[in-house]
Amino acid sequence: MSLPPMDRVAGCLLIATWASSLLYMSEVYQALYYFRHFEKDDWKLKTLVTVALVVDTVSTIGDYTCVYLYTITYVGDLEYLSNGHWPIPLYVFATGVVGALVQGFLVIRYWRFTRNSLISLVLSLGIIIAFGSVIACGCMVVLYPSFDDRLKVKIPAALWSVTEVTVDAGITSALLWEFRKASSILTETKGILDRLTAVTIQSGAAAAMLAGTALIA
Repeated sequence: MSLPPMDRVAGCLLIATWASSLLYMSEVYQALYYFRHFEKDDWKLKTLVTVALVVDTVSTIGDYTCVYLYTITYVGDLEYLSNGHWPIPLYVFATGVVGALVQGFLVIRYWRFTRNSLISLVLSLGIIIAFGSVIACGCMVVLYPSFDDRLKVKIPAALWSVTEVTVDAGITSALLWEFRKASSILTETKGILDRLTAVTIQSGAAAAMLAGTALIA
């Protein structure tokens, strides 16, 4: 039996690892900048940043391991190449954890800024649904490792993508609305709020765009 095309088996993994490496280096730089310039921050914030960095580090190592196993160690093993292995669910779980941490942090910040319990509750519910969906995806990848069974992950994967887009867009929109309202009242802090608005647009739009692209694909 002939081997499946390696472009289909490892091509996406390899390209995704390159992109992930660039984003990871940016994350490391931002984490170092944070710890150097915000030493007086609360220990809870420092713990959040540390946990997110550690989880992403483990995920990145898993990505490298996955590509190496598929392209070097088991490159001629048809049975191995036809199945998903532990680095793939590891990446799925890690993505869900980091996403929930970051989104949860932003929702808490939004609630402290506005005390709007209704919107905060709706966004929190979306985070819970997204996290549950990604955990379901990871578990199904473990239970059904064959690439022929990938359609079984279609429903939780679609739910995950939809909720990710919705929550990211919702958080971004809610923060932008509050920043705009505050900037019209507090003229002395308008410059700071403008910068926060720009950062919110960049980060939220990027996350929503990536999640939306994954949904369409």
